[in-house]
Amino acid sequence: MTIISLLTGVVLLFMGRKFFWLFVGLVGFASGYYAAQHVFALNNVLISLFLSIGLGLLGALMAVFLQRIAILFSGFLAGWYFTGAVLGFMGSGATNNLWLFALIGGIIAAVLLSVAFDYVLIVLSAAVGALTIVHTNLFPQNSDFIFLIVLFFLGLIFQIKSHKSKKN
Repeated sequence: MTIISLLTGVVLLFMGRKFFWLFVGLVGFASGYYAAQHVFALNNVLISLFLSIGLGLLGALMAVFLQRIAILFSGFLAGWYFTGAVLGFMGSGATNNLWLFALIGGIIAAVLLSVAFDYVLIVLSAAVGALTIVHTNLFPQNSDFIFLIVLFFLGLIFQIKSHKSKKN
C-alpha cells in the first residue's frame, strides 16, 4: 500500500491541477484510505483498499459526468482530509471535536474551490499530495510536519510555474 500511496501523492503533488478528473479520483482514494484507517479504525487492508478505490472511482466518474458536483465533492474531501490530518499532526487527534473541525475544513475548501477554481485546486492538490506522501511513513516520525510543509511548497511552486507557463 505504501507504493500506491506514494505514487498517488506524487501525482497529486505535481499534476493535480493539470488533470482535474484524476485529482478528484485520487483525492477520493486518499481520503477513503485515511477514513478507513483513522476514522473507522479498520485493520483490514483489503477493506480499506476497496473503500478507497470505491471513493476514487465515484470521484473520477463525477468529474467526467457531473463536474459541478465533482468540484464540491473533491473540495470537501480534500479539505476534510487535510484538516483532520494536520490537526492529528499537531496533537489534536484525541479531541472529540476533531470531526467538527475536519467538517468545517471540508466545507471551506469546497466553497473556495467552487469560487476560485484554478489556484485553489493547485493549493489543495499540493496539500493532499504532500500529506499522502508523508502518510507513507517513509520519513522520520518526528519530522513529519516539516516534510509536509517542504513537500507542499515544492508542489505548489511547481504547479504554479507550470500553470503560468501554460497561460503564456
